Amino acid sequence: MDLFEKASRLLALSFSEAIRKERIYPLVKYIPLEDLVKLSSNEMRQLGVLKKNRTLEDASVLAKSAEQVRRECQEKGIRLVTIFDEEYPFYLKNIYNPPLVIYYKGVLKNYLPREGFYLAFIGTRRSDDNMNLLAKKIAYEFSLRRGHVISGLAKGIDGFSHQGACLAKKPTTAVLANGLDIYYPFANRDLYHKILDNGGCIISEYPPSSKPLEYRFPMRNRIISALSEGIFVLQSPRKSGVKITVNYGIEAGKNIYVYSHFPKDNVAENFLGNQELLDMGATPIENLSDFLEKITSSPSFKLLKKTNEDRRKSAANSTAERETIASPLDRNNMEDSLLHLVKDSPKSVNELSMTLKMETEKIYREVMKLLFKGKIKELPNKKYYQNI
Repeated sequence: MDLFEKASRLLALSFSEAIRKERIYPLVKYIPLEDLVKLSSNEMRQLGVLKKNRTLEDASVLAKSAEQVRRECQEKGIRLVTIFDEEYPFYLKNIYNPPLVIYYKGVLKNYLPREGFYLAFIGTRRSDDNMNLLAKKIAYEFSLRRGHVISGLAKGIDGFSHQGACLAKKPTTAVLANGLDIYYPFANRDLYHKILDNGGCIISEYPPSSKPLEYRFPMRNRIISALSEGIFVLQSPRKSGVKITVNYGIEAGKNIYVYSHFPKDNVAENFLGNQELLDMGATPIENLSDFLEKITSSPSFKLLKKTNEDRRKSAANSTAERETIASPLDRNNMEDSLLHLVKDSPKSVNELSMTLKMETEKIYREVMKLLFKGKIKELPNKKYYQNI
């Protein structure tokens, strides 16, 4: 089965309403896709792939849907990539429930640290004017320093964060909960095109004509979290989709930054979510300068300087750092590699996966072995350090 046929069959499976999509990718690591699609409904049910009381649709019907979507994408300038393709973002592949197929317009990146510094900007749709301005200003300054804003192109904080990146004429990524041929909200139509004009990317796991249904927004949030190295919450009420994105980030061991410059004695409704996250130990951000200082000093966000001279210096330092980190790998010793990486500062499984460019599942198994041997210890935030 060649790559195109493999992708076509996976695309067809993605249209099945009977399949539990989160079970497909782990399963194809053990069962070839060409064999998987030949399984009967009963066999798929035994493997836990089918939903309860559902029967797999006829293969020809699914194949017809896949071909129709391919044609529609071609007509509308939408590209698609399956989880088997090299272009598929590396870290998105390693979450619990990765999309089997993603659709995109613009420049799709691998979202690796060497390409830039990816930070999710999130917040309420009902943000006030002051916070909208702050989101735009911080996103602008962050983008000028080779930061890359990732958000959901919604009203409020999302939209103004994208605006800030576009004002800096830098790429930004918007993740949608609907098909890429639908402008939602319609008020952000011009912003949609500005993102593409500035070399950015619009992503969705939903095919053309898919409407922005309510249940799709939490699913969208897991992609925003997966593509980002950290999450910055600007303004959030107590009940908000912001928490979903943050929870995905916490599970992956990512840094959570939260705007904290609001009255603490009488917290307004739109900041109650901020306060809860701060109480949980999120990194407080007072203002723009505080943001830049904490982001640039964080190991996850060593932003490059704007001048060519500083960029060359940073590139040289980065190369030296990579060589230092890679040296244990040259000895093909996974245990030494992991111990080397957690020797000076604790790291999460996700951070180790990013550095070693290996699947989180494999890293997790090796970390568990080291824990059992007593060579590393686990912190409450799911980060690990060498037990000396």
